[in-house]
Amino acid sequence: MVFGDLGYRLDPSRVALLVVDVQNDFCGPVTVTGVARDNTAMKKVAAALDELISVARASGVPVIFVRTVQDRRADSPIWRARRADPYPYEDELCKPGTEGIEFFCTPPLDDEAVVTKRRYDSFIGTDLDHLLRATKREAIVATGCLTDICVETAVRHAVSLDYFVTVASDCCASFTTEAHEQALARMERAYGRVVDSGVIANRWRG
Repeated sequence: MVFGDLGYRLDPSRVALLVVDVQNDFCGPVTVTGVARDNTAMKKVAAALDELISVARASGVPVIFVRTVQDRRADSPIWRARRADPYPYEDELCKPGTEGIEFFCTPPLDDEAVVTKRRYDSFIGTDLDHLLRATKREAIVATGCLTDICVETAVRHAVSLDYFVTVASDCCASFTTEAHEQALARMERAYGRVVDSGVIANRWRG
């Protein structure tokens, strides 16, 4: 048994597919403040992720969707001041009751887990770790948005909790190519394997 081997960490009996923050406010053609933006990269990610989700489901790999939902009741002065140039809550992404929190990719099935988080970290204040351990998952395939913020934060925490991590490089995106590629390089250097989703899908189909 070689723990670093893809065959081990991608085995459908021990891995789960984690879909982080693939939501309209991050991926859509218009920002939360109504400004048009180029979301070509996000559409490519959604297309690749749709295929990987389909293969995961057919292969018995659990798909866990993680979404950000901001909430005034869960805010704190420290959270609101997390940026050097804070903006008002009204301009915050993924507010409850808006289209912005809806998934930009294939949505979850009725029996699939949806984890709601209030911070960048998919594990802090959520039941994600419990869901993984309850289904005897010791590895994750990480996907989502943004590569350099919420995906990387989830990957770092997962490794600290002793999960094997594989990142599907073409199923992640950031607002800039540079931020995306730098995050992939950091994760590959210290936190897990980084491969194309086609490699993962072929393992699951096989």
